[in-house]
Amino acid sequence: MKKISAGTQENLRITGANVDGLYFNIHLQADAVNTAIGAGKLDLSYIDLNVVLDRDGQSTTIVKGNLQVLLEDALFHDETYDLLSTNAGQVLTAHGASTKAINLLPFIFELGGIINLRGGDALQITLDWKTGSLHSDISESASYAIFGVTEGIGLEYVTPIVKTIAIQSGQDDYRMALGDNVMSIVYVNTDKTSIATADRCIQDVNLRADKFKRKWKYEELLGKRLRQFSTLAQAGLRYQSFQIFSGHQDLDDVTVEFSLEPTNINVGKNYLVVRSFEINPGKLHWANRKRQRHQEKNEKKFLNAAARLQKGRRV
Repeated sequence: MKKISAGTQENLRITGANVDGLYFNIHLQADAVNTAIGAGKLDLSYIDLNVVLDRDGQSTTIVKGNLQVLLEDALFHDETYDLLSTNAGQVLTAHGASTKAINLLPFIFELGGIINLRGGDALQITLDWKTGSLHSDISESASYAIFGVTEGIGLEYVTPIVKTIAIQSGQDDYRMALGDNVMSIVYVNTDKTSIATADRCIQDVNLRADKFKRKWKYEELLGKRLRQFSTLAQAGLRYQSFQIFSGHQDLDDVTVEFSLEPTNINVGKNYLVVRSFEINPGKLHWANRKRQRHQEKNEKKFLNAAARLQKGRRV
């Protein structure tokens, strides 16, 4: 893990781990006593994340983008999504006459797969926390974040990739070829706070792939999103952000075409987050051999247990 202060950049190198995500524990401290930390005190778009996998003499960018956009995608179906809209966090130290408030914003960013770091493999994680992210009520010198990786159990058959693609301001018709092995597509907007037609960013979207073709109008996107949540309030909290595609099976030869409301497409406020994967033949072969050994070990345990049971019955 690594500690980073506001207005600085830190690098973290990870080896010999089974990585399935990253965590960010952001501590905000009020600049003065007797001051509560409310909503809107931190702009996560000022924090840039870059994750690079070094393997077999090659470097592959696994994740790149600002935290606001990346977490809007990662937490789209998670209840902690509320933290992205309030940014108030959990109170660690309450404000008082002689006490400065301290709040915690804890986030988990899941990769959507596991990366087995073996031999000379390494993950290079760079976090750049630019100045200007904090409200004047918050102490820049006393606020900080702890970040690191989360580990899981599993084999790396494919390598997960998370890309963010910025949509230029004033766009009306937007088309993007996303390639193969696409697992999910999320349209992220970060400056609208309603689902009203006046704030609409997407008029309609057309998704085409090798085995899938579908077009949704804005009202259909709202209905589709509503069915993904238990309450109208939770669905509405995503405002002008929509999950365009997410499936258990990947899509190839993917193209998305948007008809947008150009007056609502502002600079640096609209993105596509695309999750896909890359196939490394050597890693795939290693994972298959590892799985076979696990299976043989489990079969041996089963046979030994059956033999002990049979022996007990004879006695």
